[in-house]
Amino acid sequence: MFDGRGSTRGFAVARLLIIATLFWYVTGLSAYHPTLVDVPVLRRAIAVLLMVATWFAWIGYRTRAATVVIALCWGALHLYWGTSNSALNNTRDAQLLQALIVLALSPCGRSLSVDRWLALRRAARRGRPPPPERGPLWTRWLMIASLSSLYAWTAVELATSEWLSGLTIERFWVGRWGSSDTLAMAPSLIHALSVAFAWQLLTLLVVVALCLWVPRWRWYAVTLGVLLHLLTWPFFGAWPLTVTLLACYPMILPVDWVHDFIDAQLGAPANEATAASPPAAAPEVDAEVVKVARGAGQADDPDAR
Repeated sequence: MFDGRGSTRGFAVARLLIIATLFWYVTGLSAYHPTLVDVPVLRRAIAVLLMVATWFAWIGYRTRAATVVIALCWGALHLYWGTSNSALNNTRDAQLLQALIVLALSPCGRSLSVDRWLALRRAARRGRPPPPERGPLWTRWLMIASLSSLYAWTAVELATSEWLSGLTIERFWVGRWGSSDTLAMAPSLIHALSVAFAWQLLTLLVVVALCLWVPRWRWYAVTLGVLLHLLTWPFFGAWPLTVTLLACYPMILPVDWVHDFIDAQLGAPANEATAASPPAAAPEVDAEVVKVARGAGQADDPDAR
């Protein structure tokens, strides 16, 4: 029901991307940077702990403990103190908190990490085969539930007359890229394109939210999700949320595909390649040929007579 066990490289790639996004918060924003955080002292201590744990999680050393500390520290700063870069980023930071919680529950340190390198060294020192890069996959469904609910509720919030009439798209267009002159030059065309774009985004949100739950449709969901974010980024920005969501995608992709893709890019280790390839089967020999050969051998053997 929950996919059993499989390759952990998808979790590892998601760990690298999500923690890299977190670096932007802990190193550049006054709300999270230890030297810029205001009193009380406890809040500054948590910010220091968050930065240290972020480095540990990114290199993959004591990964499980580091990701748990990150989720707890981020939750304390975000939920207890209401820390955020701005009011607009408040909901975006909440999505990052959900991703960090799923990451803390997943076996993301068993691949592409210092923990993996140490495990290989211990196995070689004890004369044992290397531990497989496998682990439980049930946390993938937590990430699917998180992403699907975000897309679904976004679609519910956008199902308003202002959005579906294209007025919101026109307002964002004037505010970010165009001007009122562009609306005056071709008002009918701009309005038609705005309405079509609004309905297209709403449809993509609903389709992605539903397709994520069906394993054989998940490839389409991921492809449409990437298209969705590429379409919305120029209009709405929101790059921390966009990058966070895209960083979660490797966790929900087919685990074997992610594993084989990394092998194709980095090269499969010799021991894994040997273990993965089955022994060559012996060539089949016709039974009649064997019978004739045995009869010929007995005819030439004087003792057989």
